[in-house]
Amino acid sequence: MGKLNPALLLPLLLLAACQAPGPKGPPGPLAGVVITGVNTGSDVAANQVAAPCQAAESLLAQSEDGQVRGHRLVALSEECVKRGSDRAIGQALLGYGLEQIGQPRQGLQALKNLLSFSNAASSAANPNAARARVLGYEARSYFYAGLSRWGDAVSDLNEAMDSQPDPSPRVTGALMARRGFYQSLAASQPAGSDQPSGVYALAAESSFEEALARWQAPEAANEVAFQRGMGHFANGRWEAASIDFGQVFETAGRPHRRTQAMLLAYYADYRLGWAQDQTIEAARATFEARAAQGNIGSALAPFVALFLGEIGPEAALGKAEANPNQNIEASQLQAYWYIGMYHQMRDEHDLVERAWNFGLSTRVITLQDYFLMQAMSRRFGV
Repeated sequence: MGKLNPALLLPLLLLAACQAPGPKGPPGPLAGVVITGVNTGSDVAANQVAAPCQAAESLLAQSEDGQVRGHRLVALSEECVKRGSDRAIGQALLGYGLEQIGQPRQGLQALKNLLSFSNAASSAANPNAARARVLGYEARSYFYAGLSRWGDAVSDLNEAMDSQPDPSPRVTGALMARRGFYQSLAASQPAGSDQPSGVYALAAESSFEEALARWQAPEAANEVAFQRGMGHFANGRWEAASIDFGQVFETAGRPHRRTQAMLLAYYADYRLGWAQDQTIEAARATFEARAAQGNIGSALAPFVALFLGEIGPEAALGKAEANPNQNIEASQLQAYWYIGMYHQMRDEHDLVERAWNFGLSTRVITLQDYFLMQAMSRRFGV
């Protein structure tokens, strides 16, 4: 059995999963799924690509933190499944692709079908089945998190760790960091969830500590700080969030992640100043100084310009939708998240509600922005 390639895992790239008719299995979702708006443009048609399975994996590996051209991924993954050369991997990627284009029900069904086969049956049918199962469990955890089914989401991440044929400290550590984020989100839920919030908060802290202990590499501290910072953000711990995002900004190598941290730190600093009855001038000055350093992620550049006051919300949304490296549904979700924050920092509460409701209605639930939008909507009664 081939070794698991950790570079393809979802926590690091917000990767994905998939499915279709499996060997000797029940009919997969391809039988009833209508793919709308399949990739257009100058790309070679999927049925003319020599190695669609590898092309689909490459497309995902080249994405930035879950921003992937969903329609192209669906087309390549579907072709991979049809050819049957590496069907299990194709199924895993197809499930995630369907979610990215706003078809989460079909995507979840795809993953359930993929994971319904026993390990033994899957391994006998496909030597790469173990790797597909790791991807499948991790991808399915995003769906469950989007539904606030935290126990199921955490269970799937644990299954992903256990499904590794050759456990990787990097992969396991990244999965543990993501598990900590989910547990932090569960702790932000109102009373009446499946476990007391304090239980999830302690579990999150333990997951982050385990991630650092297991994943002893230069990028580990950065990734854990980002996941932990998002957990602090979701729970309104603005000072802790600002510290974590500041660390990520100073140490991240990828422009996209660095820019994410800069934007989220600005909002956390704004909330912190507001809570302490101070002006936001200090938060503004820090943000402007960081933005002046450059190295801005291209997909997030419109929102940096928005927060700087260089463009308005409509222009930011238009620029996001025109991003050639991301499908429009995910681009819209991300845009509405940042536009909502922009309005909130201007005390335009009706427009905050409008923006975040639009974002949550996209049904694209694997992006981290979606989870934070859910948490902020609950926190501020949007």
